[in-house]
Amino acid sequence: MEAELQRFHKQNDQLEINITELKQKYKSVENELKLERQSTRDVESLVRRLKTDLFNVVGLIQEPKQLKAGILALYKKHIHEDMAVDATADADIQKEFFRQREHLERSVAGLRKKLARDSEVHRSDYVRIMQENVTLIQEIDNLRTELKLSRNHINDLEALLGFNRKDGNKTKQLLIQLNKSHSNSTLLETDYEQAKRILKAQQLFINTLQMKLDQSIQSNNNNNTNDLLKELQSAAYSIQTKSSSSSPPPPPPPPPITTIMTTTVTTETTQSRPYCSSMILPPINDHNNNNKSITDITDQKTFESD
Repeated sequence: MEAELQRFHKQNDQLEINITELKQKYKSVENELKLERQSTRDVESLVRRLKTDLFNVVGLIQEPKQLKAGILALYKKHIHEDMAVDATADADIQKEFFRQREHLERSVAGLRKKLARDSEVHRSDYVRIMQENVTLIQEIDNLRTELKLSRNHINDLEALLGFNRKDGNKTKQLLIQLNKSHSNSTLLETDYEQAKRILKAQQLFINTLQMKLDQSIQSNNNNNTNDLLKELQSAAYSIQTKSSSSSPPPPPPPPPITTIMTTTVTTETTQSRPYCSSMILPPINDHNNNNKSITDITDQKTFESD
């Protein structure tokens, strides 16, 4: 609508310019017409006078001397030398006038064409500017809506946090604290990364300690079980010798029993330690409890072997 209104205004301005030019042309043509009419009237009056004088001279056709004198008087009356010069000068002036007029008409036509071209160029510029204005107005409207929504959101947050317009100092202090915490966030991130690295190193160290501890516990358990097996075998042998003194001495216990015992002991130890590969150190059982369980197992095995 605005573009059409601008176009109508331009058309009205152009039409007004054309009307003023036409009015000026009309006035000039009207003045020229008046001059031509006056000149025609002057010429007609001169022709009438010439006709009357010629009619009077023709009446003297029967008298040659009077006719000659009348013709000379008619010539002197109507034709003069200065009049002939003025007639030639008027013709030159008229030619110059027409030449100037043609030149001015050509210049006016060129100016009109130039004005039309400039108006077309400016029209495209006006259309572009109007489109830019429309886009800017749309962006302003969008920004206004976003601003309204953000204000509503801020009001909602203030209502949720319990802030009022009267508690402006509290809100300012809270905002200052938030800004400080945001500025210190980079330092917190660096501290967090460093703490993560330290935690990884500690976890690796704990894993190595756990492995070493498991190895030492397993070796201690194996040694203790071997000693206990030897003692149990000797005790069983002595008991058998005392109970059957008349019978021949029994042969020494076969070696496969020790191997079975060791395997059972190792499996017991590994089963009692289910957290060897975990990241958390499990509670270590008492050696006495382990020894009791081992002795019970060995006693059971010896009785079975008997």
